Amino acid sequence: MQEVHVYQPKPVQYLDIEALIPKNHILCKIDKLLDLSFVRELTVSYYCCNISRPLVDPELFFRMILVGYIFRIQYDRKLCEEIIYNLAYR
Repeated sequence: MQEVHVYQPKPVQYLDIEALIPKNHILCKIDKLLDLSFVRELTVSYYCCNISRPLVDPELFFRMILVGYIFRIQYDRKLCEEIIYNLAYR
């Protein structure tokens, strides 16, 4: 006799993204060694506080540029697309 599968939704489970990335990944090693908190202080004079658009965090921007350099991603649009799709880049 065949059984009928009845879908029973499960409660939402939260996933730890860091658990999906291997601890020996090159970006994990770089993240442990590299402190870019000083970038905000260096770039504060270049950011205007009364612009209607949201500003890009300078530390995040430099991390994105570093990912592009390490993985040889030459174009900004391609880099943004790769960062969306690749969990390790986040």
